[in-house]
Amino acid sequence: QYVAVFVSSEDSIPRRMKLKISDLSKEESMEYLNKKCKINEIKVKNLYELVGGRIVELQAVADDFVAGQSFEVLAKIEKKFQSAQLLPNNPHYKVGKSIINDLLKSEKLSFLAFKKHFNKNDELNEVLRSNIFAYHLEKNTVSFQSQSVKYYILEKADIFIK
Repeated sequence: QYVAVFVSSEDSIPRRMKLKISDLSKEESMEYLNKKCKINEIKVKNLYELVGGRIVELQAVADDFVAGQSFEVLAKIEKKFQSAQLLPNNPHYKVGKSIINDLLKSEKLSFLAFKKHFNKNDELNEVLRSNIFAYHLEKNTVSFQSQSVKYYILEKADIFIK
């Protein structure tokens, strides 16, 4: 139910095919964590709020949770913010804060609206490479890279939200 595999002997077929892998819905994610990973429903809700429906992230936090380890998702996100220089007193903080507030209002921005926040293309590329924001080529939009990024921002509302 959660795995899709495409096998082809033709080299040209996969290059021509568009493949989109989307996140699991809230219900699918919660069912996966509850039934497949054997995590109780209260903890399932907390884990879903933290990582959303990205199966790779769901699996990682489920593995950590089942193993009794504290998961380091928010610490990893904070390191991404540090490397992108999006924290207070960093060069991209004001730009990042403005983008974050726009994304919290609308969930996605056109690439042109995102680009208007930057004076230089290399700054734009540096921030995009940090995996805080995701560029969606097919729609030419930008959003938060993951639910975890949004969760971190909401947890640190005093830093990022106007």
